Amino acid sequence: MRKQKVFGHTKSIRVFGSMMWSLIKKLDMEYWATHCGNDGYLYLLFQRRFLKLCLSLSAISIFITIPMNFYFIN
Repeated sequence: MRKQKVFGHTKSIRVFGSMMWSLIKKLDMEYWATHCGNDGYLYLLFQRRFLKLCLSLSAISIFITIPMNFYFIN
């Protein structure tokens, strides 16, 4: 019988969330490439950068449209 290595064992959703958040935030290449492969790591890296781009474009859009709306209303 083979024993499998357990990477994370939690009893609550908060501990699980903090464990996963640290893995996603850090995005360690060795961990993700080992567990997901190179394609999985590159996909996660792309999704992270795309999310940052979407958030920055949304913030720019909000900062531009709010003053424009106040200008055209008055």
